[in-house]
Amino acid sequence: MIDKFTREDFENALPINSISGEKLWSEQGLVGGEYTYSIAVDDDVSIEVRSSVQESGVSADSGQDSIRT
Repeated sequence: MIDKFTREDFENALPINSISGEKLWSEQGLVGGEYTYSIAVDDDVSIEVRSSVQESGVSADSGQDSIRT
């Protein structure tokens, strides 16, 4: 199955603080042609997530094996 999603869809799936509603991520811009985000694990560690969303605002064709971190 091929799934397409928008940048907004992807960002809405990223984590937020359940009490304050504050975003637990920050946008890092385009990396390799895809919007990339940093998700804080703690004060010293973060995870970089490439979204598959291209500059057009829509993801490349993706399947179950396309998510990369």
